Amino acid sequence: MTHNQPARLPVTSISDLLAAVPYLLGFHPADSLVTIGITGHRITVAARTDLPAPATIPDWAPRAARQHLALLRNVDATTAILIGYGPATTVTPVIDAITPPLHAAGITIVDTLHVTDGRYHSATR
Repeated sequence: MTHNQPARLPVTSISDLLAAVPYLLGFHPADSLVTIGITGHRITVAARTDLPAPATIPDWAPRAARQHLALLRNVDATTAILIGYGPATTVTPVIDAITPPLHAAGITIVDTLHVTDGRYHSATR
């Protein structure tokens, strides 16, 4: 007998989520913004974008928000977690720039995380 159901792996903590990200993407992200889309209680999409040069963030953010929003809407996700991988000098303004357009489109951002040098912190906890 074969099963067509994908395997279910419980993600019950931030540590679990961060451990799952490389498997969701197929590689370990670096200098990246990762958006995790959640529909109900399931991760339904993981999207990654290169972090822009700090001077280009104002031009980059609307385009990146549209791309990530399209992926979230494609799976009917209304909730997301944003994860920035890289230096705080880039991650913080990137998350600050992309959050408002996602909120305006009806996406609830339940957490924003910053990962660098193998450590993380939550900006919302």
